[in-house]
Amino acid sequence: MLLVLTKEQIPFTPVKPSIAYGLRTMNSTRSYSQSSFKTAQYLSLGTFRKTGVRVDTPVWFAEDGEFLYVLSNNQAGKIKRIRNSQRCQIAPCTMLGKTTGEWQDSTAVIIVDPVAIQCAHQALKKKYGWQMLMLDSGAWIGARINQRTFIKLKKP
Repeated sequence: MLLVLTKEQIPFTPVKPSIAYGLRTMNSTRSYSQSSFKTAQYLSLGTFRKTGVRVDTPVWFAEDGEFLYVLSNNQAGKIKRIRNSQRCQIAPCTMLGKTTGEWQDSTAVIIVDPVAIQCAHQALKKKYGWQMLMLDSGAWIGARINQRTFIKLKKP
């Protein structure tokens, strides 16, 4: 026997997606200041083309003092854009790049000093642990260890 129910007969209780899938919700009154960068695993780095169009890229980052550090391949578009203009915007985000906070203006500088590079690398290793170890190992095996560029961002 097949029981057919109409829409009105089906009990329905709306459930917020954030509760159903275990996602965190952001209160609209929350201040998206430096504290949101402390808990974020990813940072959306918005660099600007010569035309002024912002290009957003989710990246790993680590905090050390008044700076945030990012690692990238030296041939990446974001590195080329930073060489043209140090102006950038940053926001905490998910792994897929969906921002979870407000965009904030910052400046980006490509690090060339070996001591500063070591400091940035240590900050990333401290934050990401075994994941950074795997990234380092892959870079050594693939002979891409010398193609890295570290970026220093001024915290807003």
